[in-house]
Amino acid sequence: MDSIEGKASPIWKNEWGTYYHSCGLQIKELGTTCDGNAFYDWYEASKLSKVENIPEEINLIDDYEVSTNGEVDFWLEPGDTVNLSTAMILHSGHYLAKVNFWGTSDKKDFWCHTFYFQVPIQVG
Repeated sequence: MDSIEGKASPIWKNEWGTYYHSCGLQIKELGTTCDGNAFYDWYEASKLSKVENIPEEINLIDDYEVSTNGEVDFWLEPGDTVNLSTAMILHSGHYLAKVNFWGTSDKKDFWCHTFYFQVPIQVG
């Protein structure tokens, strides 16, 4: 990853966000109880909030070895399957998560998946 004065350089930046990792995870908390059917737009800031103490973007390929030239050694072909993971603890609530993948060409090698999950209230 390129850097300027010790800070990571973005791999992609537009009016909706700045991305620093070629395969990153973002998590936002829903500001509601989600008691019924609802639609949420990732970019609708009024309904989503940053999760305290969780980075705005988590590098999902951080576990891969760094090559001799200082770059992450990771390769993924169309149709390949790979397990990527990270560990975190979240308080009970409703969340949206988005995984972004950026290939060598931002015009054709981009993929993202947004999904909902709930962390239940701990009983006992």
